[in-house]
Amino acid sequence: TVLGARADAELARVIAAAELSSGQAAFQQIRQQARSRNRPPVLARLLATLGYEHGDARLHEANAIVGRATSDGDTGQDIATANIYLSLAAGDEAGVRAGLAMLPQDLGADPEAALARSRALLFAGSVDQAELDARMAAGARPDGVRYVLQLARVQAARGDGATARATLLASPAVVQTAAGRLAL
Repeated sequence: TVLGARADAELARVIAAAELSSGQAAFQQIRQQARSRNRPPVLARLLATLGYEHGDARLHEANAIVGRATSDGDTGQDIATANIYLSLAAGDEAGVRAGLAMLPQDLGADPEAALARSRALLFAGSVDQAELDARMAAGARPDGVRYVLQLARVQAARGDGATARATLLASPAVVQTAAGRLAL
């Protein structure tokens, strides 16, 4: 429906803002939007992403949502992405591979799923494929520090430190962060 499409577009806008800021206020806004629209897979993806990146208790809540969703037969892209982050946080190689198998080959225009897949592939040692997904994610969100950092990580893992450094230096988003300035 048109209303559903507008609601999904609003949720996507809020998620994109939070992915760029990772702030607590943005997190609360997404949580409210996901719950009010009865979108547990989106909430699971968000919680797992934040839990993986910030190492906090949100992983427990994400794991519970993923468990309920998969027992209900939901194996969509959001659940697969959440599963990857939960498995990466636990260092669970079998879980990472299972999450990768859940993701469709064509991720569409979902840089978060591409970022998760790149991280999972890098963890599994598939550097070339990880780079393809990292490029897609960074290309879709060039102002997102985490996307550019993943591309540089993959380039460094490939043994190309000069290209990784050039990637970081070419990103105003990275250069403007305190962490980015320290890393460069």
